[in-house]
Amino acid sequence: MIAHIIVNGMLGGKPLVVNIDQLVVFQDNGTPVGLFAEYGPHSSQIATIVGNEDFNRQLRNFGISTPVDCQRLQVSKPSGAVKLVKGG
Repeated sequence: MIAHIIVNGMLGGKPLVVNIDQLVVFQDNGTPVGLFAEYGPHSSQIATIVGNEDFNRQLRNFGISTPVDCQRLQVSKPSGAVKLVKGG
């Protein structure tokens, strides 16, 4: 699995491209909010984020024992420097 990482201050610049097996995204306070992984002999993939029904179960499956209680997911509007991308 390949991750394209935009480092702070590099918006619009060339992303850091890394070949990975697992990626866990954390908030600044240490709360996990996303899990992406490739595993097993057939390169199965999982992608889940906070608010999904399976999120805590998948975190435990990958050894992260921090339960996340998300009753409501609220996302603030990004600053003018960030471009929102809409999927197809």
